[in-house]
Amino acid sequence: MTADTSADETPTSNEAAGENGTAPANEPPVTADSGGVRQRIRSAVPTMIRGSYRAKFIISILLILVIISAVGAIGYVDAERTVESDAEQQLTATVDMHADSINEWTIAMESHTRSLSSASALAGTDAETAEAYVVEEQAKLPVDVRAVHVVDTNDDAVLTSTNGELRGESLGAVDEPWTEIEPGVDLTAANDVWYSPTAYESTSLDDQVIAFASPIEGDEARIAVVVGTIDYRVDGLRQLHEDQETMILNTDGDTVLASDELAGEPDDEIVESLGLVREGTAFERDDDAGLVIGYGATADNDWVAVTTVPAAQAFAASNAVGWTLLSVIGTGLLSLLVGGFFLARQTVTPLEDLRNRAERMEAGDLDVDLSTSRIDEVGQLYQSFDEMSGALETRITEAREAQADAEAAQEAAEAAKADAEAAQEDAEAERERLAEVTDELQWAADQYSQTMRAAADGDLTVRADVDTDNEQMQEIGAEFNAMLEELESTVDDVKQFATDVAAASEQVSASSTEVQRASEQVADSVQEISDASARQSDQLQTVDAEMSDLSATTEEIASTATEVSTVAERTVESSREGREAATAAIEEMAAVETKADHAVETIRSLENEVEEITELVDAISGVADQTNLLALNASIEATRAGEGGEAGGFDMVAQEIKALSGDAKEAAAEIDDRIEEIREKTDESVSVVEETSERVEEGTEAVQPAVESLTEIASFAEDTNDGVTEISAATDAQASSTEEVVTAVDEVATSSEESAAEASNVSAAAEEQTASLTEVTDSVDSLADQAAALSQTLDRFETAVDYDGRDERDGRDERDGQEPNSDRERTRDSARTSSERNRSERDDDTIDPLSGSPPNR
Repeated sequence: MTADTSADETPTSNEAAGENGTAPANEPPVTADSGGVRQRIRSAVPTMIRGSYRAKFIISILLILVIISAVGAIGYVDAERTVESDAEQQLTATVDMHADSINEWTIAMESHTRSLSSASALAGTDAETAEAYVVEEQAKLPVDVRAVHVVDTNDDAVLTSTNGELRGESLGAVDEPWTEIEPGVDLTAANDVWYSPTAYESTSLDDQVIAFASPIEGDEARIAVVVGTIDYRVDGLRQLHEDQETMILNTDGDTVLASDELAGEPDDEIVESLGLVREGTAFERDDDAGLVIGYGATADNDWVAVTTVPAAQAFAASNAVGWTLLSVIGTGLLSLLVGGFFLARQTVTPLEDLRNRAERMEAGDLDVDLSTSRIDEVGQLYQSFDEMSGALETRITEAREAQADAEAAQEAAEAAKADAEAAQEDAEAERERLAEVTDELQWAADQYSQTMRAAADGDLTVRADVDTDNEQMQEIGAEFNAMLEELESTVDDVKQFATDVAAASEQVSASSTEVQRASEQVADSVQEISDASARQSDQLQTVDAEMSDLSATTEEIASTATEVSTVAERTVESSREGREAATAAIEEMAAVETKADHAVETIRSLENEVEEITELVDAISGVADQTNLLALNASIEATRAGEGGEAGGFDMVAQEIKALSGDAKEAAAEIDDRIEEIREKTDESVSVVEETSERVEEGTEAVQPAVESLTEIASFAEDTNDGVTEISAATDAQASSTEEVVTAVDEVATSSEESAAEASNVSAAAEEQTASLTEVTDSVDSLADQAAALSQTLDRFETAVDYDGRDERDGRDERDGQEPNSDRERTRDSARTSSERNRSERDDDTIDPLSGSPPNR
């Protein structure tokens, strides 16, 4: 069998795989349709070509040469077309720019003409005035304005001009187009500016110029003429090529302006093309003349800018690009042929030799000499065959070892799966524990927040629920409840003291009323004694009885004064105790504020605990990342084990580990969200505690006036005690006087004047006693008012203890279904009513000092 026959009949590994219906590695599966197409292509290629790599190589080189030539030809044509299109667009843009430039020059000249014709200095003025004006205006105009004339059509003469040769000249003597203008024909309301149809050679200016004319406003017989040259504008136009020329034609084919090279009649082909250019631009090629022509119409008149360029210059770039491209293609083809020749010698011959040696190896000769001095790919291929020959047995051994490794890897994967499941259970348990802690903290924060709001609103009966598993929250709740209990007890003590003061004030008020009545009786008796002084001789028995009554009354007054003194002392003592209790209340409130600050610090420590939980969540996230890394390692092991056909177990474990890491990350994210909610609740609790502290400060400020009121009450009580002492002294004096009166009854016959004087003394003492009782009553009324104000101040606090020390946390009064504060309100109302009644009776029962008797009611 020859080498060619072997190559033709022995299928490659890929072909064999295709015939067996299995796609080779790294290639898509071969379907029945694709296999049929390949079979038809293979059958269409001659056997000689299919069986020889040299023939395939030569044919491939030839095909590459053909493709490069075709692509080069297409590229040459396309490049030539592109360059010519660019040249056409460039020329069209240039001629369009020329047309715009000429149109702008025309518009500017028309504007200058209208400006001159509207000047009042030219209407009806003399020649000297007009001359001075036009000379001055020309100096202001651009340099392409060569002359300015003022024509008087009535005189058919040039009135004045910037050109001294034309001043005063007859129009018939001037051979220029503007001398033939007819007003009303060439110049109308619709066309107020006339211009010469073509450029002409001015004999006076010795230049090609164009004239513009416009009637002067206010003097229709005069015409302003502006003569300008367009050469400056045309010469300044940008020319792309050395032999490029631009001329200006009108649509009739007449030359408006042309250079010396283009002077004369334009070509017939150009004139025929002018009819196609009414607006915009156009382009055409004149192959006979070897020119490319661009047309650009002006916007405001019937002029057309025509630019001509030799085709050789316009398309010079196209020719250069074409020759360059052909050179590149030719060089590439030549290089490909030379390189193909050397490549064939370096590849085809060694491959044929290697094929022969491979056939020997296929026959079972593994001792074939495959050594070579080459180190390139061919040498590496020889070396690979040599290594392949020696590695066949090694591969068999490695295959067996790989199978054992795959089994061990599968066992390791199962162990990893078990570890992952255990890690999942631990993570789930930790997540549940953190969720419970989070729920517990959130519930406790909500309960404490509600309790603090109620306490801040004045309800001191509320208590925080400390039934929670969190020790920090239990400590916070317990300290807050203790704070509320101390504050409630303090407020209750102050309320009880206010009630006692109100009751004592009522007793003092009643005693003062009795003393006042007794004093009035004394005054009446003294008055009777005074009246009886005149009738001492006839009514000694009556005086004796009255003196007995007076003695009894005096004893009663003394007894009442003693009681009032006792009550006043009790009032002073109660006021002192109230002041001490209020001071203690202020101190307790300060302690409450300190505990509130401690509660804030405790909540801050709770925030630190939350931060530690956050760190724990970060640790869980780290575990999830490590689990994800474990999944990645398992995937890598699964890929390695895939070579032995045992990748299924690894792949499943990798997917489960990856899912577990995702669940752990989601749980960590959820815990993080719950921690953020706890942080917000903690901040809200801090705000509530701070608000409670502010309310405590307000309570301190509210109790401070109570202290001042109690101090004032003590002062009033001392005044009352002093007044009662004076009453007692007056009563003692009255008793002595009464005894003296009784003794004087026996001596009435000899001491009537002394009895009258003594009666006067008793009357004065009674009036002094009445005044003292009035002061006492005022002090008692003020004490009652202060007690009522203190009760109103304390009513803003709701406590769980009434005045009898009974628990009222159920919020109902057991007596008559009344509210808990009804007793205090009745006490204040009773004290207030008693005070008002005492003042009314005192005002009604006051003894008239002039008459010595009470006023008529």
